[in-house]
Amino acid sequence: MDLLYEVREISSELQKVARAQVASETSTPCLTELKALILERLHSDDLRTGIIYYASAAELGVPLRLPLEQCERVMAGHGGRSLRSLFWAANRRMQNLCQFEWTGHAHPLA
Repeated sequence: MDLLYEVREISSELQKVARAQVASETSTPCLTELKALILERLHSDDLRTGIIYYASAAELGVPLRLPLEQCERVMAGHGGRSLRSLFWAANRRMQNLCQFEWTGHAHPLA
């Protein structure tokens, strides 16, 4: 399956689950739910799964950090060229998100 397709499928599913959870708990913002759902999967032993969820977080605008050990495994070539490319694209996007968050601007989903 194409990595970009997987990222979009996961992003769509995460949004549905987060919206359903927010609808039942009106006090929790959607961004908080999305971040919690992503973090559950991000620390997976499966490198591919972790990177796909990291890319989904970047696509959805959820700022977070990837565990160092996963970054090192991707950089060492585990997972192949396509996974490394996805990581770098997501990482660049994530840097922009985190920079936006550090400047004190409100997040659009919060």
